[in-house]
Amino acid sequence: MFLIYRLSIFFILCYSLPVNAGQIVRIIIEDDVKQTLSFPKPVDRIVSLSPHITELLFAAGAGDKVVGVVEHSDFPEAAKQLPVVGSGFSLDLEKIAALKPDLIVAWHSGNPEKQIKKLKQMGLTVFESEPKNIDDITKTLVRFSQLAGTETVANQLVKKFHKRHRKLKNDYANRTKVTVFYQIWHDPLMTVGGKHLISYVIKLCGGKNIFDELEKPAIKISLESVVQRDPAAIISSETESDTEFNSLAHWEKWTELQAVKNNHLFLVPPSILQRHGPRILDGAEVVCGYLDKVRTGKVESAISAE
Repeated sequence: MFLIYRLSIFFILCYSLPVNAGQIVRIIIEDDVKQTLSFPKPVDRIVSLSPHITELLFAAGAGDKVVGVVEHSDFPEAAKQLPVVGSGFSLDLEKIAALKPDLIVAWHSGNPEKQIKKLKQMGLTVFESEPKNIDDITKTLVRFSQLAGTETVANQLVKKFHKRHRKLKNDYANRTKVTVFYQIWHDPLMTVGGKHLISYVIKLCGGKNIFDELEKPAIKISLESVVQRDPAAIISSETESDTEFNSLAHWEKWTELQAVKNNHLFLVPPSILQRHGPRILDGAEVVCGYLDKVRTGKVESAISAE
């Protein structure tokens, strides 16, 4: 009787298991343009069409699955060794197809719309990514890890990222506000509006973007409008190939500006502030440090440092 009882329990357990037990669950994910993608298993070959996407894929644990990148995909170091399939603004479709990717991750607002459409027409699977804020960065990391089957790696990074973000928020929540002009480009003079991630970073550090009321993420503005708003700090991450070029030097003659008078003109490496990836908190820590120098009156200028 005891043997019959054990056998009956065994059969009950077997028939109680889900139909798909032991099978790989199909991956179904929605991208940032509400397109639903479906895969029978984690992808093995990925082409990245933006430097920040390359960083996100590596951070999500999918670096060994990336088989192609665009120009300026220079982080991490391993990304520099991968085949280049054009620039983010001009893609080599034949090179992309020749890599036989299971998945192409495109930058929705950065890559040419016609070329992305063509890739889809060629029968290639394209995930269109558009992280706009801090939360989007961590959500994107998680989705990329789900596509690659590397959730454990991404989940650990996301926890560390959130902890670091919270610390910055707590540390700078009650500090004296510092007015900031952020320069994207010097000619024509361009800045960021209030909804841009860089504007959020300024706010995170206890600063105030002097053009935060503007809706567009990137805007051409007049030099006179900056002078009129008289920022306490001017920050740029603009660089050129000429190492002697200083993108902030044109402010030197505007001595009536607080930022110029007090030598508070700062440069931040573009890769840690202008890319929507996990290193944005590295950029935030640099910006926060600069704004603390403004608060304490410490003299430091990217112009005088040259």
